[in-house]
Amino acid sequence: MQGNIVIFLALAVSGVLNFVAIALYSRLLSPAEYGIYAVIMASIGLVLGFVFLWLDLSFGRFVAGENKNKSRVYFSNFIALYFILLLLVSVLLGLLALFGHLSIIEPKIFIAVGLVIFAEVVFNAVNIYSRLVQGALVRYSFSVIARSGLAIGFAWYFLELGYSYYGIFLASALSFAIPSLISMVMGRIWKDFSLLALDRHVVKEVFNFGVPLMVVMVVQAAISATDRFLLASMLGSDVAGQYSASQDLVVKLFIFLLAIVHKVNYPNVIRIFEMHGEKATQSMLDKHILLLLLISIPAVFAMTVYSGNIANVILGEDFREMAIELIPYQVGIAFINCITMFYAIMPFHLLKKTKLLVIPSVIALLANLIIGYFLITIFGIYGAVIGSFVAYSVYFSVSLLLGYKLLRLPLPSFDLLKIISCSLLMVLILIPFRESDDFWSLVCLVLIGGGSYAAFVVIANIGGYRNIIFEKLSLSKRVK
Repeated sequence: MQGNIVIFLALAVSGVLNFVAIALYSRLLSPAEYGIYAVIMASIGLVLGFVFLWLDLSFGRFVAGENKNKSRVYFSNFIALYFILLLLVSVLLGLLALFGHLSIIEPKIFIAVGLVIFAEVVFNAVNIYSRLVQGALVRYSFSVIARSGLAIGFAWYFLELGYSYYGIFLASALSFAIPSLISMVMGRIWKDFSLLALDRHVVKEVFNFGVPLMVVMVVQAAISATDRFLLASMLGSDVAGQYSASQDLVVKLFIFLLAIVHKVNYPNVIRIFEMHGEKATQSMLDKHILLLLLISIPAVFAMTVYSGNIANVILGEDFREMAIELIPYQVGIAFINCITMFYAIMPFHLLKKTKLLVIPSVIALLANLIIGYFLITIFGIYGAVIGSFVAYSVYFSVSLLLGYKLLRLPLPSFDLLKIISCSLLMVLILIPFRESDDFWSLVCLVLIGGGSYAAFVVIANIGGYRNIIFEKLSLSKRVK
């Protein structure tokens, strides 16, 4: 429990710093510059998804479950795989650059992007091992917070020097590299690597689980990147920048809120499933989805109604007008995407049936490409919004349908109605603050809204939290 609190606080602080980063970038970059930055970041996402992210997910899955007692064996094999993949990517990019196939990219951008990819891969691998194998939660928390803080500090410095989006990539590479090196030295991680532990059977097991995830991760990254690529090529980088700034704001909020719940609960769900089976897991999954809904639904209501307040405070002046229009739609898309990522696809991970995830992913990508392309020509930037909504809705629906055949996911329908009601009451209470758009008004919105919503949740006894609170209060009185 104490460890969960440490992780929660670290991810919360990191999430707040990520919002500060968006505020900084949208003030020091023009929409056109932000659009180029967004397209390059989408390209990085595709490379990471194709080559490395599947390995991160596999690493976390294997060392958190029944193989925890063999974690050092898995660590050695995963490190070997990371090294081989990094070497292959480096050689491939070097050959492409040598033969002039990347001549349209400035050399300094090419180098900076390569450093970002390398540093992020190392950062993810080190943090997974620190948290799940060594149990060094304080070091993990320091690493997460330091990365976000360093990214802002270095980015501000480079942007002030006039480095534009190139400076952000340099800052990103440094912010991944420095905490990784510190964590590696403090944890003496290299001591756990052994060539003697390399095992082709382990590698085969990892590939059987992870290769389908590679396809899934690429397709998911492509779904996210499609809008930016299409908008940049069809309407210009300035339009892509306007769209990406508001999308980054919304997505980071939902990732910030829901990833905390997922990172804390996911290893526990895996352990319970492998130790006690499906029936025992149902209770844990019920608590997991309840927490996701408790956090995400009020965020959907608040960001939809108060998009103007949020955009005016966080985003730069050049981005605000379009963001106010787009945020209510992008909130719905982000909600569907996060519920899919953090809940709907869990049966595939638990049962190691990740091959089946390829089907909904490919269908969603095709839907986004086809619908997005045709609707952008008709409706402009809103065509991209519609394409994304259809794509993520399809991904969610097909994943849920296929996953239901593997493992029944609980849905607390009565509590869901209570959550929606509490969220509506929260919005009504906040109506007097709707016209205010300064920083302190937004702080008041968050504090009053969060406080009133929490009170409604307790009164409605959602998830039995009122009973839990009363029991703990009663117990503390007896102890005294």
